[in-house]
Amino acid sequence: MKEKITFNKTNLMNLNAKSNITFYYDTIEEGLYLSVSPLGTKTFYIQKRIGRRVERIKIGRFPDMSVDNARRKVKIIKAQVAEGIDPMAEKRKIRDEATFQEMYNLWMEKYSKVCKKSWKYDEQDINNHCKKFFNRKISSIGIIEWEDFFNKTTKQSGETCANRLLEKVRAMYNKMIYWGWNGENPTKGIKKHRLHPRKRFLKKTEVGLFLDTLKKYPVDFQDYVMLAIYSGLRKGNLSSLEWNDLDFENNLISIDASKSKNGDEMSIPMIPLAKELLLRREKEFADKSLFVFPSTKGSNSGHIVDYSNYWDKFKVEAQLKDFHFHDLRKTLGCYQAINKESMLAIQASLGHKSIQSTQVYAFLTQDPVQLSMENAVHTLLDTNKENKNDGIRN
Repeated sequence: MKEKITFNKTNLMNLNAKSNITFYYDTIEEGLYLSVSPLGTKTFYIQKRIGRRVERIKIGRFPDMSVDNARRKVKIIKAQVAEGIDPMAEKRKIRDEATFQEMYNLWMEKYSKVCKKSWKYDEQDINNHCKKFFNRKISSIGIIEWEDFFNKTTKQSGETCANRLLEKVRAMYNKMIYWGWNGENPTKGIKKHRLHPRKRFLKKTEVGLFLDTLKKYPVDFQDYVMLAIYSGLRKGNLSSLEWNDLDFENNLISIDASKSKNGDEMSIPMIPLAKELLLRREKEFADKSLFVFPSTKGSNSGHIVDYSNYWDKFKVEAQLKDFHFHDLRKTLGCYQAINKESMLAIQASLGHKSIQSTQVYAFLTQDPVQLSMENAVHTLLDTNKENKNDGIRN
C-alpha cells in the first residue's frame, strides 16, 4: 500500500530512515514521490508511463531541491510526455554516449594507426595534453571550454602546439559525426593561429662556439648532431636510421616510404663528411645493432629516441637562442640557398614533396631579385639620360 503524505518542508524533514528504502507519495502532485534510503538520503522521483514503458525519472535531492521546485519539474515532464516527447531519451543518450577517451581510442584504432604514419605523435599529444577530458561525455565539452583549452595551451606550449592539438581534437569529432554520432563539432568555430615559417638556422657567427661546445659532449651526441647537418634528415629518420639504409658504394642514404613523412621513398646523397662519420660508426656498431644510433638505455624500438638530455644543456652552453633541433636540418637548406643553389636542388636534398615547402629558404636567395631591381633602376636612369641628350627638359 502506498503511503501518502502532503509534501512540505516540515513533513519531509520529520521523515526518519528505516531499515529498508521507503517511498512516500505526494497527495497534491500525482506521480511525485520521495525515496528515503536507510542512510536517510531523500530523493524526489516521478513515475510515468512513456509509450509502452513505465519510467522512473529522478527529479532531485531534498532539501537541496524544494517541494515547490519538485512539483514544478514534475509538471514540465508531464507536459513533455503529453506532447509525445520522451524526457528520458536525452538522458539515455548522454548515458550511452562515448566519453572523450572512448572517442580518442576509437579514432586511434580506426583512423590514426591505419592512415597516419605519425600516429605515435597523435598518441603522445593527446595523452600529454587532454587527459583531463578523458572521463567526460563528448557532448558535455562545449566550444567555450575548448576555446579556453586552446588559449591556455597557446600560453603554456606555444601557438604551434595549440594548433596541432586543435586539429587532432577537431578531426576526432568529425570522425565521430561521420561514424554516426548525432552531435555537432564543438571546435568548429575556433580559429587556428596563423603561423609564419621559422627562419632560424645556424648563423656564421654562431658556428665557432657551436663546434667548440659540441666537442665537450659524448661522441654519439656529436655524431648525431653533425649527421643532422650533413644529411638534413628529420630527427625521427635520423634516430631510426639502419645500416641497411646506407649504400656506401653509391653514396646514398635511403629512407623507406613507410618512414618518410611525405609517404615516398627518399634517397639522399651521402656527402664525404657524412660517409666518413658513418663508416667510423659502422666499425663500432654494425655487429652490435641494426641501428646507426642504438639505444644505450634499452628503448622499445632498439634505437635512440632523441638526445634531449644533452640537447637542452648544449643549446644553453652554445648560446643558441630560440633554436630547435629541427633547425639543424633547416641549416643545410639555408646554406644551400646562400650558395645560390636552385630551389629544386634544395627540395630534393630535404625530401620535400612540394616546392611550396622549400620556398621558406627563398629569403636567402635575394641576389637575382636585387640584380633585377638594379637593372630596372639603371634602365630608368639611362632613359632619363637619353631624354636629356635629345633636348627634353625634366
